[in-house]
Amino acid sequence: MKHWSWHQEVVDMTKDHFELRYGSADDSGWDDWTVVAIVGRPIDYSFKVQFVDVHEIPMADEIREWLIWELDFYLTQRKPVPWAPDPWAYAIFHCSTTSNIYSRIHWSFHNNEANSKSLNNNKRDTNKKARPTRAPSGSAKKPASR
Repeated sequence: MKHWSWHQEVVDMTKDHFELRYGSADDSGWDDWTVVAIVGRPIDYSFKVQFVDVHEIPMADEIREWLIWELDFYLTQRKPVPWAPDPWAYAIFHCSTTSNIYSRIHWSFHNNEANSKSLNNNKRDTNKKARPTRAPSGSAKKPASR
């Protein structure tokens, strides 16, 4: 059985990572919420977590308590499910849930590696002719409902 953990360490934000913010959806939005941590991809079942200093903010102790609870729950305690077999996959899913919106800690996934690959592919393909982006007739799938 895999034992997942997290530890404090600087996270390379040029690679895939999560940004965690603290705030209330009842009276403010994403831009108003305070960045409290960055979570990097796991290596050998251990996540790097970089805490952002929140000592100057009112309720810093409460924020840290919420943050540690969320990190423990989503990265080490959550049971795997077939469609998200590891904590990284589940955390990506969690970013799109209602519980993420109404929690005090809000997760956002930054897919920097895919964006970098996409940019590099576009640079290599600049001499190729553009291809149609429309799917052939009858092959389009209905998007999943939210």
